[in-house]
Amino acid sequence: MMNNKPKATNGQALVEFALMITVVLMLIFLIIEASRILWAWTTVQNAAREGARYAITGQFMGPECAVQDLPKFQHICQDVNQTKLRTAGIISVTHRGLSGLPLDETSGIMEDDNYYIIQVWGGMVTADGLQLVSDYGGLPGHPVVVRAMYRVPIITPFFNTIVPSVPVVGQVTEYNENFGQLGNPSGTGLPPSVPPVPTAGPSPTPTDTPPPDADPTETPTATPTNTWTPSPTPVICGTRFMQSPLQNQAFVLITGEVDEEVTLYNLSDGMAVLGTATLTNPGPNPVRACEGYTNFDNSLAPLVAGNILLIESANGTTDLRMVLAAEPTPTQTHTPTVTPTSTPTVEPTETMTPTPSNPFISVRPNCGPGPNVQFNVSGANWPPNSDIALYWNVSTLLLTIPASEHSGSFSRSIVRNNVGPGTYTLMAAAIGAGQATDLFTVPCSDTTPVPTTTATPTSTPNPADLIVVGPPELISTPPIVAYQPVQYRVVISNTGDIDVNQQFFVDLYLNPAEIFPIYIPVEHSSGYRAVGGLPGGASRVISITAPFGFQNEPTENWIYAMVDSLEQVPELIEDNNISTPAFYDQVTPAATPTPTFTPSPGGNFISGVVRLAETGTRQNRAQMALADAGGIIIRTTESDANGFYTFADVPDGVYTVYGCIPLDGGSAGGSRAGISVPPSNEFATVYLSLELPCLP
Repeated sequence: MMNNKPKATNGQALVEFALMITVVLMLIFLIIEASRILWAWTTVQNAAREGARYAITGQFMGPECAVQDLPKFQHICQDVNQTKLRTAGIISVTHRGLSGLPLDETSGIMEDDNYYIIQVWGGMVTADGLQLVSDYGGLPGHPVVVRAMYRVPIITPFFNTIVPSVPVVGQVTEYNENFGQLGNPSGTGLPPSVPPVPTAGPSPTPTDTPPPDADPTETPTATPTNTWTPSPTPVICGTRFMQSPLQNQAFVLITGEVDEEVTLYNLSDGMAVLGTATLTNPGPNPVRACEGYTNFDNSLAPLVAGNILLIESANGTTDLRMVLAAEPTPTQTHTPTVTPTSTPTVEPTETMTPTPSNPFISVRPNCGPGPNVQFNVSGANWPPNSDIALYWNVSTLLLTIPASEHSGSFSRSIVRNNVGPGTYTLMAAAIGAGQATDLFTVPCSDTTPVPTTTATPTSTPNPADLIVVGPPELISTPPIVAYQPVQYRVVISNTGDIDVNQQFFVDLYLNPAEIFPIYIPVEHSSGYRAVGGLPGGASRVISITAPFGFQNEPTENWIYAMVDSLEQVPELIEDNNISTPAFYDQVTPAATPTPTFTPSPGGNFISGVVRLAETGTRQNRAQMALADAGGIIIRTTESDANGFYTFADVPDGVYTVYGCIPLDGGSAGGSRAGISVPPSNEFATVYLSLELPCLP
């Protein structure tokens, strides 16, 4: 029997195989490319997460700049004082997380294959509220944003002609731990670090600083020159937010150059474009920093709290802000009652009963200078299975602590802006536990005692712990002129229960050349004040004058304060004495001052010891000056740790020695006249008293 079914030819089979294998290969390569993109996306996400987790600890990889071998980030290391070590460390950790990807270390063009970039923004409280600053790790308790972007090249020729490369972005937003200010609330973890000191350009040369033997009370004879002119580069009024955007708003207020096109992005949503607009000039307005203005004409969707917004202008200027939560309307659930509550002065210990019945909170410090304040709220004896709500002045919700984040005790750092003078009530409330309150006062009085308590204290009080509350606050009235005295207000607090009954120093630093994790060298101090003591739980406002002020460079100045700068007081925590920094960039340039006298050579010396008249104790760091018979200051020095001072190479003549120490709210002064040389007087004791004036 014959089979008449036609047979497929070899040629037909080959064609069918070619068609099928083409489809199969395209699917295989599509899977490969998708896997490469997914792998790259996962890598940048993990890298950004590693960088953010490193950032919130406040560490840095000193003393060398951690990215000095990465050409793309050399601008981080250009500051000769290495004041961006923390930012460099964050970038280095994030870069290490990208090590599995083939990176183009030199390309600055985003469309290039294997292009990558790592960006860091940190939160800082300014006069305009919370702002995110680029190349900055953020202050304690404030947000830090780490963003990594990578360009994945498509290697399959067929798909490469359609899409040459695909960008992937990883971004993580975290909140910094309480390093460098109130300590880690848990008492554990890595050592705190100091926020960076961003500067513009190289450090000033030594000739910008008056000689150490110049008289700090004399006004420099040189006067500011009138020939200074700005750079010929056109000045651009940078695009910026006029105020922090708020939750549920359908607009944002933007200012910048007139006729510039601006684009609003949401960095929390993969750099999604929220809108574009052209800045117009609706007329003069003293509130706006620039002439151009837009509010996007209410064309935006309601803003979401916590999102990071970026405004970018066609001229290249940008600004970042976080959407702040709107003030909620208080609910009846947490309406305060007249039930008395307790506000103990001591921290809870682990010896408390497992089923407490008397919840309480404690606010440390209990005052601040305003308008921006920072404090710590701790509590104990709260139900471990209930959420705890914290309120400012009873009605404004600060935050909610979920039950999963506390076990009956908690500690949180709080920042409030634009707080006016007055006494405010901090309230905590939980379902089934009622409410507890404590008070916060603005401003501090000279010495503010801890509120009395009805709670039973623990058997062992907490040791003394000195801190600086918030950044230094400028007191001097602008304009601030270079090389002229400038005064700052500093708030200090003893958050322990034990009184400090010995003298200690608080120092002010203007652009310090060196900053270490737990201290700033005292040789970089710009001014200081001695404090006679501070009771446990008390706070004090002091003023410190920097006699030689700011210099012409840098133009962006960072100001720090440090309590117990000579480490004289045994403290519970020794690594939280440095303040958060203040920023000032409105210094008027002036001519570099020159000394008004020329010391004459001589082989004599005048030396002695400085004592406080009221106590008889020797006084270190007293400001000493030597005046000739005509009252002209010819030498200045400072007493050492044992109260000794020496003036060397003094010409023949009759002299007066003056002494001064800034002490508590005023100063103690004294003098000794009629010292003749020769012969050398080897022991001219100078007594300082609060009743006597300081240097003439």
